[in-house]
Amino acid sequence: MVRIQHTAVPTFLRRRFDSVAVASRQRIVALASLACCLVTLMASVTLLAGCRTNDRAEVIQVGGPDSKRNQKGLKLVLVGRTEQHRTDIRVTLRVSNQTETPLSFDKKSSTFVLWTVVGDDGLPLAPRYVRSIENTRDVKDKKRFAVLQPGERLDNDIELTKAVQCFETGWGTSVSREGDFVHSPTASEHVERYEIAAPSKKVTIRAEYLLDQVGRDSFWFWFGYSPTDVLLWQGHSTSNSLEVRLSE
Repeated sequence: MVRIQHTAVPTFLRRRFDSVAVASRQRIVALASLACCLVTLMASVTLLAGCRTNDRAEVIQVGGPDSKRNQKGLKLVLVGRTEQHRTDIRVTLRVSNQTETPLSFDKKSSTFVLWTVVGDDGLPLAPRYVRSIENTRDVKDKKRFAVLQPGERLDNDIELTKAVQCFETGWGTSVSREGDFVHSPTASEHVERYEIAAPSKKVTIRAEYLLDQVGRDSFWFWFGYSPTDVLLWQGHSTSNSLEVRLSE
């Protein structure tokens, strides 16, 4: 039989152990309080940085360093008949320069333009792919970007049910010979169109312009020059919503 013998700890050692334990608990509490303060401070800094980033996102980065006078950007307005045949829906995208510096816009309404067509059930319609566009010299020609002086506007007619040219941006991943993952921008252009099913009685159309960091890198990959070389606006703008009743 195994017996466990308990040895009494001297009083002076118990007092020393107790004082060490109290000091250790105090240090733990202090460290925990310091950690909480650091977490709160980091959250505040992150929130502040996010707010400042969002504020800068609406400021034009091209056409001059004076950001205070470049806070409006491009204005998008959709114009069209409020009643059209479901197989022939046409709209005009009206783009105007609201700044004090020259800006450009794609005459094909493709680069950095996003289209949204919503049915009467409230769900967005998926466009149908028509064909791809080869990256030829004519496609990359800088002349496709119309320069708008302050206050000028450009009207582009779009046949949504026939042909809508779209510019796609993104990033791809490949593996190098050394086995490393390499991330690089990708881009392409294609033509698509919208088909409106018979049950739908109306559609709501909206256009959006968005040029961000991914878009800049993809633009360089596709065109071979920077968006600033053709005075494209870095920012975000959304048009009005145009409601169109459908006829047979």
